[in-house]
Amino acid sequence: MLQTSTTRFLGIILTALLQVILGHPWSEIYTWTDLGANTAGNVILLLVWIATFTLKARRLHDTDRSAGWILIELIPIIGTIWFFILTLLPSRPSTRWPQNQAE
Repeated sequence: MLQTSTTRFLGIILTALLQVILGHPWSEIYTWTDLGANTAGNVILLLVWIATFTLKARRLHDTDRSAGWILIELIPIIGTIWFFILTLLPSRPSTRWPQNQAE
């Protein structure tokens, strides 16, 4: 019980300090309008992420590689550099698809 009340007290102190530092109470900083703007921003972020993902997959298919190579970007720094190098490689004629899908 003592730990819970101490944690709550420290949270109240931290919130009060942030309000003093920022110069505004929390109720003025975060409003329903902010929630709407945040939601709109998240929707735009999702759409851009989907578009980027599909462009990366298409580029990898142009170099005759699987879209699974996108997962190499999960490796910090080296994975991003390696993926960048993969996207710079010249296109190869596709051996997977007998006919160009764009035609």
